[in-house]
Amino acid sequence: MKRKKKRAKPKLCDPAICSHCTYIGDGDFICDNHPDEAVVMVLSDWEPTEHFLHCAQTITAPKGSEVASQ
Repeated sequence: MKRKKKRAKPKLCDPAICSHCTYIGDGDFICDNHPDEAVVMVLSDWEPTEHFLHCAQTITAPKGSEVASQ
């Protein structure tokens, strides 16, 4: 008998799902769960920004060989 894989819950920037997401009006949402800043805008005029789903992304530092020093 095969085991069924559990699907991970999709992460959404939605105040109904995530307690860190807050609607501030005019289609703008902020998130207070960012490691570098106090709050970031995740949706602007209902369009995703560069910080959209930042909690689901993995951030990797560039390797030493990839960083060019001048």
